[in-house]
Amino acid sequence: MKWKPKYLEHGDNVSFKAIHKEYGVAEFIVCPLMKRGKITELRLYPAQQDNPKGIYYAIKCNKNVDSFSIKSWVGINTPDCWMNFWCKEHKTMETICSVPSNASWFYIHMGSSGVSVYFGDRVIK
Repeated sequence: MKWKPKYLEHGDNVSFKAIHKEYGVAEFIVCPLMKRGKITELRLYPAQQDNPKGIYYAIKCNKNVDSFSIKSWVGINTPDCWMNFWCKEHKTMETICSVPSNASWFYIHMGSSGVSVYFGDRVIK
């Protein structure tokens, strides 16, 4: 299957199913694409989820983004980023992040020097 990007911007919300009866807890593989020490694009690949269309989420970053964070909204369990490994395709470190069991959405926030992905239980504005 060939992956297709779905581009996200600041303030976008994406729904997902946190627990699947066959696959278990949903995960996202986070891959930051970098150029000269700055993040140019942040990619989130769904794992352990139904993804029949082969979509991944891509966030284009402005020139001064040098960090990213995975967080949870108030009242939501902390996401578990539990494995780092080398991405041969993009020549960067990827992180596998298990989503909180009580989350069903993630929200993109782009700050002045970083990108944050917030997990929540409803649409965040």
